[in-house]
Amino acid sequence: MDTFETNVAKIQIGNSKQTNTYVATMAERTPNPDSEIFAVVSLPVLNPAALDDCERIATSVTAALRRCYKRAINENSFEVALGEINDEVSKLSSLGQQTWTGKLSAVVAVRRGNHINVSATGKASALLMRAGGFNEITESTNAKHPLKTFENFSSGKLKIGDVIILTTAELFNHLSIDRLKNILADNTLEIGAQEVVRILEDNAGPEVAFATLLIQETEVMGAPADTLTLNEYQSTYTKASRLKQVTGFAQKFVTKEVAQNIWKSVKATASKRPNLNISKLSSAAASKGARGISSLKEHAQSYRQADFRAPLTKFQNFSKPKKFFTVSVAVLLLAVVVNIFVARNKRQSAADTAAFEQVKTSITKLVNDADSKLVFRDEQAALTLLQQAKQELSGVKATTADQKQVVTDITKQITTLLNKVEKITEVNPTTIATLSNADNLIRTPTALATATGTTIVSYNLVTGAIEDGALKTSTAIQDSAAFPGTSVVVFDGQGLGVWNTQNGTIGQQFYQNVPKAANFKGLVRYATNNRAYTADTALGQVISYLITNTSISKPVVSVKDEAIKNAQDIAVDGSVYVLMQDGIRKYTAGKPVAFTFPALSTPFSGTGKLFADNVAKQLYILDANGRIIITDKTGKLLQILASDQLEGSQDFTVDEAGKIIYVLRSGSLLKVNY
Repeated sequence: MDTFETNVAKIQIGNSKQTNTYVATMAERTPNPDSEIFAVVSLPVLNPAALDDCERIATSVTAALRRCYKRAINENSFEVALGEINDEVSKLSSLGQQTWTGKLSAVVAVRRGNHINVSATGKASALLMRAGGFNEITESTNAKHPLKTFENFSSGKLKIGDVIILTTAELFNHLSIDRLKNILADNTLEIGAQEVVRILEDNAGPEVAFATLLIQETEVMGAPADTLTLNEYQSTYTKASRLKQVTGFAQKFVTKEVAQNIWKSVKATASKRPNLNISKLSSAAASKGARGISSLKEHAQSYRQADFRAPLTKFQNFSKPKKFFTVSVAVLLLAVVVNIFVARNKRQSAADTAAFEQVKTSITKLVNDADSKLVFRDEQAALTLLQQAKQELSGVKATTADQKQVVTDITKQITTLLNKVEKITEVNPTTIATLSNADNLIRTPTALATATGTTIVSYNLVTGAIEDGALKTSTAIQDSAAFPGTSVVVFDGQGLGVWNTQNGTIGQQFYQNVPKAANFKGLVRYATNNRAYTADTALGQVISYLITNTSISKPVVSVKDEAIKNAQDIAVDGSVYVLMQDGIRKYTAGKPVAFTFPALSTPFSGTGKLFADNVAKQLYILDANGRIIITDKTGKLLQILASDQLEGSQDFTVDEAGKIIYVLRSGSLLKVNY
């Protein structure tokens, strides 16, 4: 099946207070691959007050066609669409708007691949221009009943180079078919459309309104576009001004030397290819559009291979008329090339602008819909819409200053709504102490500290003083969990021991069922049963140990689950919470229970720490990407605290009663009030 690229020129005059007819057009690419829809609608305006009714009827026709082709389509879709259009306009008739019955003139068409379906009613028609000939491809009827507005339709196959004309009858009241054929045969679609506008404005009065779509099928020159290349022509085309621009451009760049070189190449190539002439070359370039550019490239290659050693004296000995003709040929050739490339660049620019506007409309709708969902407290639906808008926005290419400003404004809207959905609060952590560079925070009832080897730097929570050496230890501390009084259970990389913070001694080490350092994830205390818990990622289990003031004993496997092999940290409040790379798993009495990690626009980074205990009412997740996520004990999102200063944080602890969070980041102790 041939692959087409559709170029569309829209000619529309009217819809002013002086006109006695209302006209409307539509030309769009559908969401379905390689499919486009077109419509031209015309209605008589009996009085100026009827303009709104005319617009409503025209919109009903185009909207019904557009709506049908947003769904999955097949070979019967066009017939179904006609039925839906008839139903839509009949609803207006049932509401009392019956003056249009029998007076509506409209033509609708759908191209799908190399197939086209067309239907017309009233004084509207569709014509096919192929191989220099014109054929009418619709049979118009005046519908006397709203349900039979569109009764018949035509189907056929298209070829590259075909031009389809969808028009109201007014076009041929002022322009003959033969003249239109000659205009389209001798010019590009864009130039031809402008020439038609000029003729119509010269011949038609101000009361005349009509609309026409010129649809040309060409070879695909690149990736299929998301929107049609639609050029609109609604004002007078000034041929003299265009000729003056081209002539001025040629005079500026075509020097005598350049003209002589072009003449040599043209003359030499013409001698080798007798059938080649400037008329054919310019006509091919103008009528074939992008294919004409390829033709020029082929001829240019021939010029490079031609023998350019013809003596300059031949040109100098030419008569004045012959010299004039030679330079004119060069100017014409240059003008054709310039005109083609300018038109191509304008077309690409128009296509880019149309594509941007379409994406902008889509994203704006998603943002507005998300805002509406928030009004009804449907946060999950709002988040889904905002994520979709954010994804679409990431693919937008803004080329102009206005487009870049639009992207900036929409980005701000999305960010604002995401902050509402995810209850994001920007916080300003303050640095209250500089500790040693360690990955874990040591918690005692009166201090927060870090250990490097056996050296401990601490921050006194009572006095606010930084103390170096106030806490002493005889062994390294890799992780810890505070107990009442002066006792802290510590892990030194091999075993567990009870550390007396007052005298710096560590009791007898306990090694039974203690994970190796690489598999040891988290160490927390549960006050109710006076046990310490840790995760063993090698065996996929959570183990607890009975703790006294001086000893550790009785290891018990509290939870066994293969998923725990991916544990990052744990927390215990009667239930056991295990932080994974993809969220949290909750276990009660050793069994998994429901816990829904909140869906976030920026997912959990996979690295972080967890906090919960038998006193705290909420669950806290430190996410290394710069935020603290606060949920209830079922996973419902309550708040997100965000700050760039939190990025890369290693550990934290929470004073829920005082609404303070202490965060360890690269040796600095940060304080967050929330």
